[in-house]
Amino acid sequence: MKTDDPRLEESRKKMVERVEKMNALTIAVLRSHLLAEQCMNDFILASGVKRKWLKKATFDEKLQKCKAIAVQEKDDPLWGVLKSANMLRNTIAHTLDANKIELRMKELKDTYLAALTPQQAQGLAEQPDDYVAQSACVLCAGFVVSLEVRGGA
Repeated sequence: MKTDDPRLEESRKKMVERVEKMNALTIAVLRSHLLAEQCMNDFILASGVKRKWLKKATFDEKLQKCKAIAVQEKDDPLWGVLKSANMLRNTIAHTLDANKIELRMKELKDTYLAALTPQQAQGLAEQPDDYVAQSACVLCAGFVVSLEVRGGA
């Protein structure tokens, strides 16, 4: 096939679009997930847990600690959103398999939309994946910060 073949150019354009979409999702997930984790760290430290424990803890251990500290909110569905966001983040960080990433994104979106009011979910349902993932992580970060502000720690 010659490099000026129209079929090759069409395939190239599709691959560029795919990479751009994946880059947007990757940046949105990694940056907003990190924000949520930093908020969790601050919440845990404010509760009196030693920084040494925090440095060794996995994200899931931090999530469990936050739930244990915020007893009144331990059943809030946003904890599930955080867990789904972390699973998506790990998949993005450790694989290029688009099918696995799409599956984790679907899980996050389903979990996130189920945690929202019907009106909120309707407004997000048709948004691009990068926007939904970032919105989910930022809402969870705000949730954790609100626990600290309300005296949950």
